[in-house]
Amino acid sequence: MTLEASVIKDDAVRSTPSGYEVDVRIAWYRSLPIACLENLSVSINEQQFTADQISIRVNDILIPVNKAGELLDEWWFTQDPITAILPTSSPLSSGETATVNVSLATRIPYIIIGPDTALVQRTDVSKEVTIQ
Repeated sequence: MTLEASVIKDDAVRSTPSGYEVDVRIAWYRSLPIACLENLSVSINEQQFTADQISIRVNDILIPVNKAGELLDEWWFTQDPITAILPTSSPLSSGETATVNVSLATRIPYIIIGPDTALVQRTDVSKEVTIQ
């Protein structure tokens, strides 16, 4: 299994009264601080959720994804997902099938590619899932 294949598991998407929760796993072989998450966008059946709409829950902390850079002491462990909270007034129902696309931009702080510039790994994953 590739690192990209593990980003979205079969049971990663849950319908909630206020939208969706999507468990997203890191596409890297080592744990990284949450602050390394530079961008996250998700679409479900072409309904796009951008970083300014998404909050993430990690280690019992709920924060807008645009503020993830502030979480220097919280870690995204390889075995644990972060949960993306996606607000919508019309989520699909549990049991329905959907195409989920996740785009991640993750800074790898120990791979330096230029003066004061770390590598940013960009990962795009698409998967058919059943809404939980």
